[in-house]
Amino acid sequence: MGSQWRSMFQQKDDAGIRAIQSGLQCCGLNSLYDRAWPFPSREVDARACERTLRYTSRCADRWQRQQAVAASLIVLASLLNWILLILSNAAQSGQLSSQFPIMPGLQTEEARLLHAPDEEEDHRQSGRAYQTRDSVE
Repeated sequence: MGSQWRSMFQQKDDAGIRAIQSGLQCCGLNSLYDRAWPFPSREVDARACERTLRYTSRCADRWQRQQAVAASLIVLASLLNWILLILSNAAQSGQLSSQFPIMPGLQTEEARLLHAPDEEEDHRQSGRAYQTRDSVE
């Protein structure tokens, strides 16, 4: 993190530093005046960021917190991906229903299609006549 900021500051990457400061609402890296944008010069005071943008926090803490949240989300996404992969493999091999009876009576799509009652048979059982397009006149 510090090396990224140092590199941007040395290259006078005002767009990069300004984007971080605006996004995190902070000035400078380790303090409000540490390599902040607008870059200090003879005409620009080191307190220019604090005065013009009115931010009162340094960027190091907020940037580090944002990186920790991003890393946590990546780890969470990876874990969920592994869980879904394991469940998908178990469902395909037929082990899911016996090992994980989460929803009793839940059938796989293949079982439902193979054992679905015939539409004509349903109508016969209910006492209604089943008509096809050919039989309607």
